Amino acid sequence: MSTASGSTFARASDAIRRSAGALASASATTSASADADAAVKATPRVVVDFAGQLLGFFAFTWEGACWALVCALVVGNYLARKWRRKMRKTLASAEMKHSLDSQFTTVEHGAMEWINHFLRHLWSSTAGTYADAQAADVLRGIIEGLGSSKPNFVKEVTLTDLTLGSTPPKIQLYTVRYNPTLDYLQFEFNVDWFADAAHGRLMTKIKLAAALPSLRVPIHLTDFGLRGRVLMGFRLTKRVPGVSGVDVSFRGAPKVDVSVRPVGLPVADIPGLYQWIMGKLEEVICKKFLEPRRLYIDVEGKFLQKMASADFLGPGGTLVCRIVSVKGMPKNTGSGYPWVEVSFNGIRRKTCTRPVAKVMEYGGAMAFPLPADTNWKSTEDSTMNVGTVRVRIMDRAAVGTDVFVVGEAVFGAHRRSDTGTHHASLSLGSHAAKSKYGVSGKVSTIAQIEWEVLPPIERWNPLKPAVVESRSSAPLKQQDDASEDDDDDDDEEYDEDEDEDEDEDED
Repeated sequence: MSTASGSTFARASDAIRRSAGALASASATTSASADADAAVKATPRVVVDFAGQLLGFFAFTWEGACWALVCALVVGNYLARKWRRKMRKTLASAEMKHSLDSQFTTVEHGAMEWINHFLRHLWSSTAGTYADAQAADVLRGIIEGLGSSKPNFVKEVTLTDLTLGSTPPKIQLYTVRYNPTLDYLQFEFNVDWFADAAHGRLMTKIKLAAALPSLRVPIHLTDFGLRGRVLMGFRLTKRVPGVSGVDVSFRGAPKVDVSVRPVGLPVADIPGLYQWIMGKLEEVICKKFLEPRRLYIDVEGKFLQKMASADFLGPGGTLVCRIVSVKGMPKNTGSGYPWVEVSFNGIRRKTCTRPVAKVMEYGGAMAFPLPADTNWKSTEDSTMNVGTVRVRIMDRAAVGTDVFVVGEAVFGAHRRSDTGTHHASLSLGSHAAKSKYGVSGKVSTIAQIEWEVLPPIERWNPLKPAVVESRSSAPLKQQDDASEDDDDDDDEEYDEDEDEDEDEDED
């Protein structure tokens, strides 16, 4: 009896333990499911949807496989084009290096500091004006070559003014090569150029909508900068002028920098637009002037055309005027880039534009032909009056194409027998201005002008310069202690020389 009751008690205790374990596992499962539900509820719905779409996208489907194949083809084509472009550049560089090594003879290497001094001297007189004309021709060609690549709302682009400033480019290390077969001389040098007073003006015709009228918006180009490796070749000949042509190109892609200001507003403040303009400008330069593409200048043709026309040489001589500088300009003149116009005998010449400053340096020579009835015999003992020259300062309106006169004056050009270059200070008007202390007053606009009167070609003496310096700059003759007989002999020889000169003049 006791044994049966003990076994019954053991079975009851086991049943109680099993029920307690089942209750514990059920409570644990319930708590885990509750925690999972709480975690799902705490997760944002957007994350859950994105994760589900991402898993569904990466799931294998025929549509996904097609898209993956298309993407792989596009990326592969882009990488192949990039590799081919790199290989073409490498092969072109190697071919050019091989041609330079095989065809040219290296003459010398070094620095060109002497040419920088010489270029600074020529830039204000002749080289700057010629460079402005060449740059204007190149920029007009670039504008004409744009064609349909312009934006749809830009209907027309016209270049009105362009000047490269008063600072010439700085030439650094150079290499000179010579090809004896082609009689070709090539310079390779580094150029670092920042034009301090450079200015260009583009007039654009914009039509934003069909119902709106067209607008003419001026765009100013300033702060021009260029850095790169330049190749300049001279094709030598045995004919006058000794060089048949000059070609210019870049060895590699140059770095170009320019400030673009439509209606005076800086484009650099607009995100992305400045980088796009610089990229387009560098792309155009690389397409036209990067090796093997070159800019060719027909020096011989221009020289022969100039000598055939000779419009700057008159039958009675030539009047050469230079506007050295202008100071005292009013600050509010319109566009802020005035120029000087010089008129003589109905012929008008103008200088390049300069930004308004306290002192604006212009430079550059303007030639005016003189009529055939110019009396050159009067210059032997007196002053020869040439005529009246009118000088005007001009500027454009900030918006539009209107041109107005800022100041005007006239002077009488003459030539004295003892002086070659004449100078004058002209007052072109006055305007009200305030000093730094707030005192109002009148400020005069003063222009420094110099001019020369050159004789006609038939009166030029090859042994004597056409323009002589003043007598004060001529060296004094030394007086030797010689006898009176020697002096008499010298006087007789001097008289004989004068008689021979008179006979030659009569012939």
